[in-house]
Amino acid sequence: MYLCDFTTTASWHPHTIGCSRLDSGPLSIGSEFSVRRSGVMRASSRYRVTDLHHGRSITLRSRTRAAELTDTMTFDVLASGGTAVTYTTRASFKGLARAGESVLRSLLNRVGDDGAAGMAHILAHLDASTHAVV
Repeated sequence: MYLCDFTTTASWHPHTIGCSRLDSGPLSIGSEFSVRRSGVMRASSRYRVTDLHHGRSITLRSRTRAAELTDTMTFDVLASGGTAVTYTTRASFKGLARAGESVLRSLLNRVGDDGAAGMAHILAHLDASTHAVV
């Protein structure tokens, strides 16, 4: 459940400086997280779980004045014994942000690449005996 617990984002994403759960209880559709980012995409946003298939995938959505982001992580068990993680972000820009959409998409891609590198690093060093990836 390591990656599905979105509060762990701050431990692997270099642009996330904090992430906290806004509700309690088991992770489920409707669970919410507050995320604080630094750097070029500095902002605070609220993410809500919109789809959840334990052990297979999680989708979270964030809506701000400038954009709507949908983040999806899928987990595929490999025959070799590991787990393949696919993380995608879809962005829909609104208002004035639409005028700078090409620049914002470029920045978002760079932030995503940084996050992928951080995730790969932490997963390579995660103690499988105490943490399940999904």
